[in-house]
Amino acid sequence: MSVSSLLSIKDFRNLWLGQVLSRLGDSAYFLGPMFVIKLLFNDDKMVGYVGALEGLPFLLLGPLAGAWADRLDRRFLVLLSDIASGIVLLLFLAVMLGYGTNLPRWIFYVFGPIVSLTRVAFMPAKNAAIPRLVPEEKLLTANSFSAATDQIAWFVGIAILGIIGYFAEQMNATEKLNAAVWTLRCVTLFNAATFLASAWLMAKLPKIEPERSEAEIANDSIKDEITAGIKYSMSDKIVGLTMIAQIGISLCISPFFTVYMATNKAWFDESILRLTGIEGAFVLGMFLTSLLITKLKLTRPGIAYSAGIFGCGISVAAMGFAQDYWLYVALNVVAGISIGVIDPPLLTYLQLRVPDGFRGRVMSLRSLIWSGMQPFGQSAAGHLLSIFGIMKMHVGMGLGFGISGVLPILSREFRDAKLTDEEIAKI
Repeated sequence: MSVSSLLSIKDFRNLWLGQVLSRLGDSAYFLGPMFVIKLLFNDDKMVGYVGALEGLPFLLLGPLAGAWADRLDRRFLVLLSDIASGIVLLLFLAVMLGYGTNLPRWIFYVFGPIVSLTRVAFMPAKNAAIPRLVPEEKLLTANSFSAATDQIAWFVGIAILGIIGYFAEQMNATEKLNAAVWTLRCVTLFNAATFLASAWLMAKLPKIEPERSEAEIANDSIKDEITAGIKYSMSDKIVGLTMIAQIGISLCISPFFTVYMATNKAWFDESILRLTGIEGAFVLGMFLTSLLITKLKLTRPGIAYSAGIFGCGISVAAMGFAQDYWLYVALNVVAGISIGVIDPPLLTYLQLRVPDGFRGRVMSLRSLIWSGMQPFGQSAAGHLLSIFGIMKMHVGMGLGFGISGVLPILSREFRDAKLTDEEIAKI
């Protein structure tokens, strides 16, 4: 199915454009606060603590967000998320301007989790909405194209941060910290603007109400719906096993950003341009895979999931021995290529198999486990790094990540799970 025919669907096109805009802002903003924290305070533990706090809203409110996505208009949820995100980032910018370049620690601890709070319901609502906007025969193409452009936007946003940061660092070599704060202000304003532009596009979508009767919604409490969503997820072997595996995967990979920052300082020159190059290499690998995903016909989501996780884990472990910058970058590309085969087949499987009335809750459980487990690993990242060092942290994270992803393949049902002949023919 061609991309042009996919983009001819107006509602999907608006959702896609909104995603591209907000992703551009997110990617530029993603590295900014952590880079400034590292430069201002030189505190690996703080980097981990801030990352942990940013994951707490997903852990605490993820199930509730899924229930909302199966009760409320999904268009309303993505629109509200974009507007709230833009407003919070503008407030963060105002507070930063009030403090000048002498930023206190508390603003990172406060605004990080608040921004995450505004995004909790976005992904469950968005992923549950896509099957309502495109026909089934275009679903894998929609997911693959969405993933590819998401990665392009992430790569471009990272490049924007790198360029801004590079010129900021050149302003005055003796005022590197001030230049970093100036960069953070720029990317915060940019991210806020992309969220508000995305909100304008989301407002053009039609209502996307869950396919459930008002009686069904009225008879079930939020608590009952959350419980029913968990039971449904566990009743499907491939969904349940990937979610269980994701607990270990998320815990093992969650210290990675703290380790990234420490590696950039210890092995390279602590330049923001080098840091963005490392992150950009990973995204580039995912993008390369997304271009081929529909041609690969990966119709066995369980095998694709385990193979991708294992390949990424081995690459991360190898990074612990790669003190040459370009070798480290190359291994990030390999890790991205490996991880790129995971999501489109699995997401398509979920969207085709899960009834619309459960789709939001299943999608939110994925986000909950991925983001909700990370506070535990991130909060301990600085301590573990001081004990084990950079090399052992890479090896431990990579092996733990790879093993967690491979364990589900021991199940025959997981290995044999595939899309039906009719679904394969559509792909």
